[in-house]
Amino acid sequence: IAVLGWLVTVFGALQLAFSVFTSISVFGVHLGTGALVVVLSVMGGFEQDLQLKILGTRAHVVVTRPDTMFTAYRAAVRRVSTVSGVAAVSPYLESEVMVTSQTNHEGVLLRGIDPDMIRRVTDLQRYMKAEGGAGSLRNLKEPRRLAKIPAMPFGGLRAMGDLAAVEAPSSQPTSRPTGGEAAGAGKAPSRPVYPGVIVGAELARNLRLYVGDDVNLVAPLGGMSPAGPIPKSRPFRVAGIFYSGMYEFDTKFAYATIAETQRFLGLDDEITGIEIKVDDVDRAVGVAGSLRGALGGDFTVRDWQQLNQKLFSALKLEKLVMFVVLIFIVLVASFSIVTNLVMVVLEKSKEIAALKALG
Repeated sequence: IAVLGWLVTVFGALQLAFSVFTSISVFGVHLGTGALVVVLSVMGGFEQDLQLKILGTRAHVVVTRPDTMFTAYRAAVRRVSTVSGVAAVSPYLESEVMVTSQTNHEGVLLRGIDPDMIRRVTDLQRYMKAEGGAGSLRNLKEPRRLAKIPAMPFGGLRAMGDLAAVEAPSSQPTSRPTGGEAAGAGKAPSRPVYPGVIVGAELARNLRLYVGDDVNLVAPLGGMSPAGPIPKSRPFRVAGIFYSGMYEFDTKFAYATIAETQRFLGLDDEITGIEIKVDDVDRAVGVAGSLRGALGGDFTVRDWQQLNQKLFSALKLEKLVMFVVLIFIVLVASFSIVTNLVMVVLEKSKEIAALKALG
């Protein structure tokens, strides 16, 4: 549209016998206006894409109880589900841990989730990278499926057929083979069953992890010893890899079930908060207000704008600054038009005087 406007302006200026300088000035106004529209459109599209990625990984509204232990959360979940505008809810448990592999280690934010409820709240299942069909939230609920994948030796590459075998449907019930069958089949021995953990794509790349690999999660406060607190370590198995497009999420987030996370952290029936998805994202602020009235003052309710306030505030400030800067481009082009018109009038002063003398 901006280019078409520039062409129409140029041809119109030539048809009306404008001077070259006037045509250039008018073209400058359209150039500045087009730059303003394009830059603001790009910034708006970037903000919308960033918002979709954030809301795909995080919930629209989060309910926490920071002052006391959040133990009686099932009653709170039922109460939240009855609030108008709430589409789905899911409890979660969050803690900072360290993931160690055979090659490296990284600090991550471990989130205990309910695989069945999280599907309706976030897009985690859609972000899963299917390596041979093996990476899914189902592996969190059924860690025995991961034990069927042969252990990968250090420095080796996992065959895609080994991953596809995990998802391959079987019409006959499985049975333990006899000694001769086991020897003839040549299959790898069964592996111990470890709880599953889902990691981000960037984290998996840094640690060189594949679906079915074993990792150790280390909690900073695992127990007490005569020398003081000692960390707690427990083996997990990679149940899937997700890619959201946000480097921060793909590097710093790992997911396990709530039960396994509580067992690993040594907690009782306790969670961090409740994630909520609303019917309309634009109504998240109103739904958050309704939740505050329904839950009372013991709970802290924050919508997605409050959770990412610094990020979106920076984007709004950047958009405002770009608007102000580009406005100066339009003003400079406008002043050039005025200057050219004044110069044209001054150059034609003799002709104007002759026309006035002739009446």
